[in-house]
Amino acid sequence: MRRGAVWLTLAAGAATAVAACGGSSPTSTSTVASRTSTPAPTPKARVVSYQVQYLPHGVQTVAAGDLPGSRRFSIVVQRYRLGPKVDVSLVASTTPDRPSKRPELTPSSSTSFNPSQTPGVLAFEGITVCSPRAPMFVYGLLRTPADSALLSVDGATRPFARATLPADLHVSGAVVYGLVPPHATLLVRSPSGATVQSAPLTVQSTAACAPGAAVGFFGGR
Repeated sequence: MRRGAVWLTLAAGAATAVAACGGSSPTSTSTVASRTSTPAPTPKARVVSYQVQYLPHGVQTVAAGDLPGSRRFSIVVQRYRLGPKVDVSLVASTTPDRPSKRPELTPSSSTSFNPSQTPGVLAFEGITVCSPRAPMFVYGLLRTPADSALLSVDGATRPFARATLPADLHVSGAVVYGLVPPHATLLVRSPSGATVQSAPLTVQSTAACAPGAAVGFFGGR
């Protein structure tokens, strides 16, 4: 074999040049990146989807009544299974007192939330009518029924209305609700009178809504 010959060895997408001198001298190696190498494809993330399965007696209306502006409200508690987990949602809806004969023309609004994803001894949400002076309708789940949910306005307090949850819902706590004027504060007090939660209630911007439409949602967790 001729001295100074060079062998090229391809391995794992790289070319390695090995120079041999007489077969007995130490050899030197170098690695050159292949111009034709391509990155390994990124594995796609597995997407798992579950279907909501409402449990027996798992959809129940716990409160309903009248609102200003000839509207009505209802509060529904939903208990359902989503995959391996059993969860609960609260849904509040408002509709005109006299719905249209064509349901698709009846303006209505609803908002919902999952109390387990909301901090505080009172998990709450709310809805308001599109008007600068309209009151807010606030509803939520009071985790400890012995606590009191109160509304503080100009130093005076009054309790929220409350609804007892049916036993067959298998949901602990109590649903509380009420109308809230602007610049109010929500308070929760323990049986000893200690304030365990305090939250100012603020209406979100309703610039894009039509006057009188119940589309101005508010959240204050």
